[in-house]
Order: sequence, then C-alpha cells, then structure tokens
Amino acid sequence: MNYTNFILNYLKQTHKFVNMFLVPGFEPVIREENGEIKKILEIKLTEKDTKEILLTLRNTASIPKTPTIKEIFSFGLSEVGRIRVSYFLQRGSYVINIVKTPFIIPEPADIFTDIGEFLDFYEKFSQQKLGIFLILGNRWLSNSTFVYSLLKLINKKHKKIICTLENPISYLLRHGNSIIIQRDINVDVGSPEEAIKEIYLLDPDIIYYSSSMQTENISELEYIDLHKVNIISYPFNSYSIFKEKLENSTSSYFRKIFQKNLKEVVIIKPEQIDGKEKISFEKVESS
Repeated sequence: MNYTNFILNYLKQTHKFVNMFLVPGFEPVIREENGEIKKILEIKLTEKDTKEILLTLRNTASIPKTPTIKEIFSFGLSEVGRIRVSYFLQRGSYVINIVKTPFIIPEPADIFTDIGEFLDFYEKFSQQKLGIFLILGNRWLSNSTFVYSLLKLINKKHKKIICTLENPISYLLRHGNSIIIQRDINVDVGSPEEAIKEIYLLDPDIIYYSSSMQTENISELEYIDLHKVNIISYPFNSYSIFKEKLENSTSSYFRKIFQKNLKEVVIIKPEQIDGKEKISFEKVESS
C-alpha cells in the first residue's frame, strides 16, 4: 500500500514545522519540538512502502530520474508550505526524512511570555546598522521562532534586504516592505561556508545564519561580514559553550573583531503554559 497520501494529508493538517522520519521496519514518526519521537501511524513500514513513498514524492516534485544512493529535493504545496525531502540507502532500503516549512509565522502575542520585553528587543534591534546578535538555546526551532518573529516585524515596518541561511529553513517569510531571500543549505547551496560567502554578493542589510546542529566546529563564522547586521543562532544552551567552540574553531583576530561587534547575547527558554509552548528569553553578559 502506498502511504504517500496519508503522509501529505498529515502535513496539511498543521501549520507548524514538521520533521518526519520514514524507516523500514518502524512506524512513521515525527520529532516533536521537545525532541521526543511520536508515532503518527500504527503500521510498520516495509522496504517496499518507503520506496513507493519516495517515488511518489519525487514525481510530485517533477523529478523523473531513478532514485540515487542519496539525494535532497524540495517542492511546494499550496497553502501548506515547502516540503524538503532527503533520503539515503541503508542496506538496500530507503530511509526518508521529510521536513515541512510552514507559511505561517506565529504572532508574537501568541508565543512570548512577556510581549513587552520582546518589543523592547525589537526596537533596539531595528535601530542597528551593524553588529552581531547571538541567539542561543538548546531548542533550535524555538530559537528560530524568536528570530522569525523579529524578522516578520522588520519586514512589515522597514525597507531592508533580508537574507536567511538555514539547514533546514524553519519558516517561509514572504516579501513585505523588505526583500526576502531564503537559502536552504544543502539544497540551494552546498555548504555553510559557500552560503555565507555567496550571500554578500547581494549586499544585504540583515543576515540570519542558523545551524540546527550542536556541532563542535563553527569555523564557517570566519566568512561572516561583521560590518552587517548579523543574527547568528546555534542550539547551545549557554554562552560559555559557544565561546569554547568559537575559541577552538576560529582565529584570535576573528574572535577579537567578533567580540567588538557583539551587540547582544540571548538565551531562548521555551516554557509550557496551559498546555501551550511559550517563549521567554534572557539577555546575558558577553564579556
């Protein structure tokens, strides 16, 4: 049985970001925002099932070629969002990861525990012509929700060129008063270093670079133009962890300039309030 329609209908039922895994011998699952795995169908997939799903998704994306050993492709679904599919062969069977990037960015009033604190941060940010705003917190999607709430207001009230570099893209931000350019690392461009170097050809006003991985090496930051407004986000839960990785990955000259241009360090703290996830944040000293 081809379960693709079930998969696509599931993606259509929520406006949220979705990270789904299809593995032979296991039920289809999603990784929730708190990192837990949740089954969405009580049927274990077979090797034939995942292959049929993959072929149907590739056909939806108008990719006629035979599947390779591994690949990443994407396509859009009207009123749903952008669907990114990555897969690889594991002992002759296909393992599939599906990421849905939604169109709808939550309203700040719906997600922040203290909307006044967030608006104060926005006012300070919107007045900057250059500098680094470092967004940390061990939940990558919560970090990204904070940033996109910020960019959504900038897009509504200011005329800027805003570029985002992510893996994967967490929200789709449409043009408003600002021009929006979003690049999905590993889909639109091959590597973080390449993405950062290329984006400056456009001379953007604001650059948002986000890593969803708790990686040891963050040397790609050496390519960032520190004379722009840069929002940099990593899923590290403290500034001390970030500083240690920066120390091990970049030159002393870069670190000196980075520290000089660092305007704000924010730690994102998701909370559960009345069954809904809310975001609070803490500004910490960067010295």
